[in-house]
Amino acid sequence: MRTRKSLTIKNLPSHWRERLTPAWFGNAEFHVEVGGKASGRRIALHEFPKRNLPYAEDMGRRAVRWTVQGYIIVSPRETDYIPARNDLIAELEADGPAYLKLPTHAPMLCMCDQYRVDETRERGGIAVFDMVFVERGVPPVFDVYDATQERLSQAGNEMSEATRNWINTMVSEMSLQGLGNAMSQDAINAYLQNFTVLRNQ
Repeated sequence: MRTRKSLTIKNLPSHWRERLTPAWFGNAEFHVEVGGKASGRRIALHEFPKRNLPYAEDMGRRAVRWTVQGYIIVSPRETDYIPARNDLIAELEADGPAYLKLPTHAPMLCMCDQYRVDETRERGGIAVFDMVFVERGVPPVFDVYDATQERLSQAGNEMSEATRNWINTMVSEMSLQGLGNAMSQDAINAYLQNFTVLRNQ
């Protein structure tokens, strides 16, 4: 007769432990005591006079922030914790982003917003870090245009040329229809010169 094996705290399945990985930021490893992730949606709440129902406008996802308490401690493999402590401090203060890896999460490109490190006499051989990271994300892409003055000058020249062609066309049609003498080219040039002076003011 097969007996059922009872489950105890010692033989409970713990597949999540098998997936645990070391924590690191940049090139510095550390142990994690507490790690928390915060994000959500950026909401612009509109509340209107004389209306009972508001309107919550979705403005996009909030940046992911990680609040991590980690520590560097002596071990049989590393009997001096100070070099590892200094390595982590250097990574936290380095320029630019680096990848943050926590034991149960995939790496994310982050920047250290702030940190604090504490060491006490009673707990010798350990440095405790309180760290706040924010995701790096993607920089915005801006369209680059020509200088405004150059574009305005080009547009003005094109409009002057279009005006000249329009006047010539109208004068030619009036002349063909016998509605009067055609404007002289000098008159057209004088008109366009006055137009150019007004446009540049």
